[in-house]
This record gives sequence, structure tokens and C-alpha cells, in this order.
Amino acid sequence: MPLAELAQRLFQVGAEALEAPQLLRILIGAPGAVGVDARRAAELLARFGLDGLARVRAPELLAVDGVRRLHAARIGAAFELARRAERVARPERPVLRSPARVHAQVARELAGLEREVFLVLLLDSRHRLRRIERVSEGTLTSSLVHPREFFCAAVREAAAAVIAVHNHPSGDPTPSSEDVEITRRLRDAGRLLGVPLLDHVIIGGERYESLRERLQLPMGPPGLAPGGVACDAFDEPADASERSAALARSRAPVQ
Repeated sequence: MPLAELAQRLFQVGAEALEAPQLLRILIGAPGAVGVDARRAAELLARFGLDGLARVRAPELLAVDGVRRLHAARIGAAFELARRAERVARPERPVLRSPARVHAQVARELAGLEREVFLVLLLDSRHRLRRIERVSEGTLTSSLVHPREFFCAAVREAAAAVIAVHNHPSGDPTPSSEDVEITRRLRDAGRLLGVPLLDHVIIGGERYESLRERLQLPMGPPGLAPGGVACDAFDEPADASERSAALARSRAPVQ
């Protein structure tokens, strides 16, 4: 089907009536290149899958024959717009009171990534999520983050508190010595800025680790113990099962 006819069909019956290869052709197609566009869209979906296309970095799309920088940019922009629209459409801002809720909030965004990605979750004074910002993207084995970059959005948006999150592509969320060190650096920087770091949660697929729970790191303003008042609202899990899981993780030995 020529590209013009595909576009006309979208106008007539809506985008939801089109199949994924057809939608992809509309994104990357060119008039008069029916066969080429169809093969290119099919190869992209065969190699990455629809979920993979939503997560893959734009430069990696260039490995597919015939995919140009503009095509890759369009695909990346389309999925990013969809992610942002999903966040805006959420009726209520979630209250992040435990690492389990943090995991539930960001696990989908980090699923399937092959590199470590560092996020900052901006919270209001009631620990409701205001925004998620991607701070940095690392190598295959480590993420790169500096306190200046991490707190930039928090200062700009006047966030009341922040939570650090990053993924371990291996699926093992056990914190490394570097994870512990960057947590301490971010905590200290947050105290100086008056934007407390409530936790650093590491995501490994369906598993996660809270640096604050596992290592009993004091967070919040200086002088507060791990159970200090400033963090109570965050650390109190919503139900008994969350409390039991949190206690088990906090008592587990650091490997």
C-alpha cells in the first residue's frame, strides 16, 4: 500500500486500526518507495521488536540497512513523546513511600536496557512524584553521574526532595562499592543544597535494592539516624508485606 494511502487510512479509521509495520512506515516512509519502506519497517520490528524499538538508542537503529539518521531520530522522538504523554495523562501524582513503590514506578521505563541509566525522581514536600529526569547513560557495565548533573533539575524545579534510581542490566541489583560511594556523595551534596536524598534504589528487572535499607545509610538533613523523622514518611511501607520485604533486605549481607 502506498504511503499516501496509508496516511489516508489513518485519517479515516484512526491510528489504532493500523498494524505496527504500517505505523512504522508512516514514520520513516517516503513517497514512491513502497517496497523499500515495507522491508525496512519489517526488519526493524524483526530485529528489535516493538518494545525494543521503544527503548533502543537512536544510533543503534542505523545498523539496519537503509535506516538513516532522520529515520532513527523520528522513531526515537515518537516513542519519547509517547512516554511523556503517558506521564502527563496520569490522573494523580503517586506518593513514593517505599522502595517497592519506586520500583513499580520506574521498572517499566528501565526494562530491557543494555546500559546503566541514572534517573532522578523529583518529589514535592509530601513525597509525591513531580517528574522523572534522566541524568546520564553509562557504558555496558557502569553509569556515569556527577552530583552537579544529578541535582540540576531538582534545583531548577525547586524539588523538596529527590530519589536516585539506576538499573543493573545484568538483573542483579546488588550494590557495588561504586554505588555506595556515589550514594554518599549525592547525600552530602543534597544536604548542602537543602534538597535531601531520600534513597538510592537499584533496579534489576523485577528485583530491586534500597541503598538506605540495605546499608542503613543515614539520609535527609545532617544528624538524622536511619530512622530519622525526615525520612519516616518515605520509609514507612504501605502494608505488612512491604514492611517484611524491606526488613529482609535491610538485614541481608552486602556482597
